[in-house]
Amino acid sequence: MTTPGAFPTAGAPAPAPQTAGAPAPAPQTVGAPVPALQTRGLRKEFRGLLAVDGVDFSLRPGARHALIGPNGAGKTTLVNLISGHLRASAGELFLGGQNITRRPEHRRTRLGLVRTFQINQLFRHLTVLENVLMAVSEHAGASRNLWRPMGRNEALVDEALAILASVGLQDDALRRVGELPYGRQRVLEIAVALGLRPHVLLLDEPTAGVPSGESGALLEVVLSLASDMAILIIEHDMEMVFRFAERITVMLNGRILREGTPPEIAADETVRAVYLGEGDHGRLL
Repeated sequence: MTTPGAFPTAGAPAPAPQTAGAPAPAPQTVGAPVPALQTRGLRKEFRGLLAVDGVDFSLRPGARHALIGPNGAGKTTLVNLISGHLRASAGELFLGGQNITRRPEHRRTRLGLVRTFQINQLFRHLTVLENVLMAVSEHAGASRNLWRPMGRNEALVDEALAILASVGLQDDALRRVGELPYGRQRVLEIAVALGLRPHVLLLDEPTAGVPSGESGALLEVVLSLASDMAILIIEHDMEMVFRFAERITVMLNGRILREGTPPEIAADETVRAVYLGEGDHGRLL
């Protein structure tokens, strides 16, 4: 069984010959690892307004990558295109070398491309365990049987409990979501995403609305996630970005302005000029 975050490698069946009209695989340099995620010329137009303009972007397997930029730069639109929440006007998207440009959002999720949202998407009237169990059951194809007595779904319950333990929520398993502090609700959203066994995890502003006293615990959870899972975080909190990311991409006006290591981005005068005047959330460290 393929572990979360890992794409099939040596020993996996050879891909079937490409048929006429099938999407072309991502071009690869000989000897280079297949990117976990890659976009090529991705573009989104809203009634003449270019929100994303020909973006070429790549995530390596196990990446710890941050996407930043001022408000209106196109970050969330790009993530919506990657996740399938929006359909691209042009361009291509590849997951583990497989062209998924035409795949709908739910199919991308089944393939291991999982996303959390800026706004809490949890079922507040259900328990913490039930929220994760729904994701685990969905991935296992057992969602129709979810509401059978829990004892009959022992393997799924055990998996959900293990996920909760991995993010420090095991003691909250039987609490209703609405009873949790907001920071722990955002941790639960990550746990729900893990229940879908992602190869690539998109975290859209995970600290949005989280009190400063709770954001540190959230960051520790993100830092503890499996090292073979590629993670792209979209975030305004520069302290979190620079603690988390190995590489940073800066967007401006729907295009990629710069990409580099955190020290390179912090020292870049153009990037600093873009953020000047953006307030506390826009200042680079």
